[in-house]
Amino acid sequence: MTITKPMSSQRYAEFDQVFQLFDANGDGFISRQEIIDALEILGQGISLQDRTNLFNLLNKDDVVTREAFMEWMVNRQDLDIRADLRQVFELIDVDGSGKLSIDEFTQIIRCFNTTVTDS
Repeated sequence: MTITKPMSSQRYAEFDQVFQLFDANGDGFISRQEIIDALEILGQGISLQDRTNLFNLLNKDDVVTREAFMEWMVNRQDLDIRADLRQVFELIDVDGSGKLSIDEFTQIIRCFNTTVTDS
């Protein structure tokens, strides 16, 4: 699959940041569970149609490739990347300080990676 709509390098970088948020284990692919986990955190920030379209991108290995994800991002019906990232940040910033504390950051890492410990 190739990206059919033109995209600036800045836009690509923004989409890549979102990809990295979904790709919790950093393997370069987004698994079904990583989609579920990310959508749980985003709440209602992504339309039902866009959620369905994202799950439809899962390939025979049950993962979404970076390229397929970028194409999905370009075609999202409800795309507002800054608002999406702000919403995620506000969910993580529990105390509303505008900064992530070590505890807040550790908590979000634990949501995505169950092997993280306090050490």
